[in-house]
Amino acid sequence: QIQLVENAIASKFDAIILSAADSKALNPVIVKANEANIPVILVNDTIDEEALAADGGFVETYVGIDQYEAASLAGEYAANNLDGGKILLLEGPSGVDALQQRLDGFKDQVEGKEGFEIVSSQNANCDRNEGFGVMQNVMTSNPDVNIVWAVNAEMGQGAIQAIEQAGKTGTISVFDFDASDDDIEAIKEGTLVGSVAQYPGLQAEGAIQACLDVLSGKKLDPHTKTKAELITKDNVDTFGE
Repeated sequence: QIQLVENAIASKFDAIILSAADSKALNPVIVKANEANIPVILVNDTIDEEALAADGGFVETYVGIDQYEAASLAGEYAANNLDGGKILLLEGPSGVDALQQRLDGFKDQVEGKEGFEIVSSQNANCDRNEGFGVMQNVMTSNPDVNIVWAVNAEMGQGAIQAIEQAGKTGTISVFDFDASDDDIEAIKEGTLVGSVAQYPGLQAEGAIQACLDVLSGKKLDPHTKTKAELITKDNVDTFGE
């Protein structure tokens, strides 16, 4: 990503839309874009804007959901609709601010609530196969685990596959993030309780509009918020309409 942004600066692009893979590593090239008077718009993934400001940089706006708030929808649903349980958290790689917010958003809704206990939190690198492997291991080391929160769909799907293979479908409630096509089918089949949809098309449209607005001289709000929604059996049939 650093090289791509540097190429865009060298090519004198009018604006840069960036979905940051790291919350701090891109700060130096964002500062370079600022110095070249090329506006930078963040989409989907946030960065550490305090660290960026300390480096003398800024972005025009962040277009996307509130990741913490969106993940809280799943945590709140679990807290209000399940009779407690032992929880496995499937994390993504460190350094990605959006993934940390998703982890915290769910966790803060269930942590300390009567009957709920987080017994394991492990990095499965947002990968289906790693999610499968972690789920297998945790079912052995913590056989009482009956709730799973995965911060992306691929890890959630891996967990579902491991649960199915172990013959435990229906005994472990799985939640994840992204509402992928596989997630929607899993919700309909009853192997996934819920998934947070973040409507990436709306984020893309918002980012393009932000570019047009800033290039026309408009001042943008720091956060251009887009829609997030928890998809469950109650609304899955109308999702996408």
